[in-house]
Formats: sequence, C-alpha cells, structure tokens
Amino acid sequence: MHLVYISHTLPPVDRPLDSLGGMQRVSMELLGAFKRRADQDPSVLRVTPLVLSVSWRWIHVMVVPFLLWTAIRLWWLVRREGVDAVLCTSMVSASPVVLTQGILRRKGVRSAAISHGLDVTAPVSIYQWWIRRIFAAIDVLLPVSRATGEASIDAGMDAQRVQVISNGVDVDRLGSGVHRLSARASIRTEFGFSPNAHVLVNVGRQVRRKGVAWFVRSVMPRLPEDVVLLVVGEGPEMADIAQAIDERGLNNRVRLAGRVDESMLMRALAGSDVFVMPNIPVAGDMEGFGVVMLEAGLLDLPTVASGIEGILDVITDGVNGLLVAPGDEEGFAEAIRRCLSATALADDRATGGNGTASAAFAPGSIRAHVRSTFSWDAVSGRYLAALRS
Repeated sequence: MHLVYISHTLPPVDRPLDSLGGMQRVSMELLGAFKRRADQDPSVLRVTPLVLSVSWRWIHVMVVPFLLWTAIRLWWLVRREGVDAVLCTSMVSASPVVLTQGILRRKGVRSAAISHGLDVTAPVSIYQWWIRRIFAAIDVLLPVSRATGEASIDAGMDAQRVQVISNGVDVDRLGSGVHRLSARASIRTEFGFSPNAHVLVNVGRQVRRKGVAWFVRSVMPRLPEDVVLLVVGEGPEMADIAQAIDERGLNNRVRLAGRVDESMLMRALAGSDVFVMPNIPVAGDMEGFGVVMLEAGLLDLPTVASGIEGILDVITDGVNGLLVAPGDEEGFAEAIRRCLSATALADDRATGGNGTASAAFAPGSIRAHVRSTFSWDAVSGRYLAALRS
C-alpha cells in the first residue's frame, strides 16, 4: 500500500513544545507508527508524508498555502507515482481531498479523514459548509470517539461511512526513567506543597470545557486541606481559574504551573496521586478524546473524569479511573477520596507495607491496560485495516 499522510498540525521538528496539544501529538505519533511499519516491510507499506510543521504563531498564516500546495502535490503523486490511500489527520487537513476528489475516484484511491471533535463542531457557518464538502469527498470518516462520530453524523456525515478508531499513545515515551517516590518529593518541593500533601493534577490547554475553574470553585473546598491541585498548561481560561482560586481562598492549595517541558510533565504526572478531568458541557466545543489521560495512565495514575463525550472512550470506570456525572460536585469529591485511598494503599504496598490495593488500581494495572489497548502499534493497524476495506 502506498499511503499519503496529510497533516497541517505537526509541531516544528526542532521546537516541539511550540505547538504540541493533543491533536498535534496524535498526528506526530501516528506518522511515526506508520513509518516504523514501512521500515519493517517496505513491500507492504510505503508512506509519503505531506505535512506542515509550524508553531501556533504561524499556523493560521501558513495553513491555506499549505493546503493548496498539498492538493497540487497529491494530484501529481496520484497521477505519476500511484497512490492506494490518503489519510488526513483532521477535517482541515482533508481539504485537499475536496480539490482532488475527481482524480482520486478515477484512480480508485481510498480517502479517509480523522475527526477529533471541535474540528467538526466549530460553530462557524462557512466552516460547517466546507465540512459538508469534505464529508461528500472522502470515502470514510474515522472519528476518535463515539461522541465525535455522533457529532459528525449530526453535522451531515453519512453514518454508513463512519468508523470509530480511538486515539493511541506512545507507550514508551512516558514511564521509563521516572521514579515515583523521587517525583513525589520533587513536585511537592518545586511547587511549595507540604511533603505529605495529596496532589491532584490536571494537564491541558485551559479552555472552558475543561472545567478547571468550576472544579476549583466547587470541588476543591469539599476536599480535605491536605488535598492540593496542580494545573499544568495555558489557555484562555487562566484568568477565570486564577479568580476562582482567589474567591475560594485556595492560594495555598492550588498552583498554576503554566506550560512545562517534557521532563516536568513526567514528574508532574508521576509525582501526583490522581489525574482530574472535570469537563463541563459547552455548546459548540467538545472533548473529542483526551490523550493526556492515557499519558497519565502510562505512569499508573488513576483518572477521575466527567463521564462525557470522548472521555467515555478513554476511561473504563473502575479499570483506569472513575467516571462522574459532569457538574456533580460531591460525586467528584467522593471519587477523588476513593482514588486517594486506593493509591495510598498501593504506595504502602510498594514501600513494603501490609496494605493491599484495590483490584482496580493494583500497582501496574492501569499502565498494563493502556499499553494493551491504546498502543500505536495496535491503533495504526486499525487505521490500515479501515483504509484497505
């Protein structure tokens, strides 16, 4: 199979942190998985990447010229070199398929696009018009979650041409070389928490749907004083989160870390006790999947999350975390208390104590679940199967 891989969301090669949200990391790691397969057996798979690697600062300037040039390049590849399939990593990245659908169909090239959530639901009329053009041009849509698939069908995609394939995660990127006990001490020292504090962590681009401001206002006051929160990431909700901290007098219990490098991210996850994902419903904005919860799981961190949208495809209740109804203040507080109890027993057992962790969160169980279910080796195989069918 000759696969053309189109993505406008890759970060700069030499400066990955300049543009590395969930979609960007997925695009980069999926391409890496395809390249590994092609290297193992070039007679089975050949990959031609047509990608834009640029920072957030320049992406809106570069994307239209990139998409037009990609359409020309795709036409040339199909005409001159032969192509079997085209995979686009988002709805925007699929725009060249609209411009080349005639030759793709004449040559029998199968085209597919991945949808992530917001790239389908963005409430802009001209964008929604273009999305419908993309739906008509592609052969199959590959949403990253059931919720994203339903949103795509609501937006006009033919349900018969929708096949859900969950995102994956690089199972070797996190977990190696991170010592949990040293990370715990490091995080508490660096952010001024008590050595005995129970640390909750949230990582992501801080937008309203993530629910962090709500969590600070409504859930943190219900938790014991020794339960603290570390918020990693930046975004338009930072001012509201800071205001919520001031309103509830939580300056000693909540820290805003901002953007961090890979080393700090690993320490923040490995050194914390529970990952929290308190999403709230926001019209026109949805959580398509939530790769960061898989990253937390690779460090054996349980997640307490809202049972909403794409989160339902990441968290299996009682296996790698606990699900709570969105907006349920006491439900979140109780689930966090349960997770803290389970992780405390696991830590006691790991350090030679007599505690027995609950079966759901036994040491290594969360990591094993993520590795077996969401590795890119497994997920990339599902993509290739969808492109061949």
